[in-house]
Amino acid sequence: MNLLRSVNSICDHSDYIMVYGYSHCKYAGLKNSLSILQKKVSAWQLDKHTSERNFNNGQNTELLESKRDDVKSRWKTDMTNIVAENFKRSKEKGQKFISIIFCVDIDHNPYTYSYESVALSSRITDSELRRAYKLCHEFEDKELKAIAQRTFKFVKVKMEGLNIIDVEPINAPWVHQNWAASWKKRKEQKKTGWWDSILTRFSNPTITESQKSGWRDQLKEAQAQYRTTLTHV
Repeated sequence: MNLLRSVNSICDHSDYIMVYGYSHCKYAGLKNSLSILQKKVSAWQLDKHTSERNFNNGQNTELLESKRDDVKSRWKTDMTNIVAENFKRSKEKGQKFISIIFCVDIDHNPYTYSYESVALSSRITDSELRRAYKLCHEFEDKELKAIAQRTFKFVKVKMEGLNIIDVEPINAPWVHQNWAASWKKRKEQKKTGWWDSILTRFSNPTITESQKSGWRDQLKEAQAQYRTTLTHV
């Protein structure tokens, strides 16, 4: 089928796939269609944590912890964990990457797929896309940024009536020539961080020391852990 062939091509024949995206772009429908086609796939918003260990042959990939117990934070942490897992896989012979597909556009889209919206809006999917951007282009480690760029795939969903018949690769929103201006505007509008620290402190009274450290520090620790482990294998 065209759908399976396209997904295999876009995802470099990954054995496992995570699906994110806008609900109006049928990310759930794509997940279900791929499952029917015998593709090992999960949609985090639907499956939450129930499928995560299946991506790693029963081994726990949850190295990073969310700072807050809300869906936006958890789902961003989930994708960051997959990038960390792919960093590990890059060091292991014969291991394929887990791909993360973002469904960001669709035939007859009722909403405009806008780079500016991704940079500035408070929608959950836009927040997830911003985390993907930070992993691909702002994280300090060049090797991990390259791995993140291989992990994330962006697609337009092709429909025939009510059925998903194919997907086609499209550019990430930050490829747009005006992305830099929108991203700069977002950074200028952001608060100083004191409110975020208050939310972190009171949203989850049982927050761990690991959660307090933030995703960048946790990701650096995960990298160091992998490198130490692999040098002793």
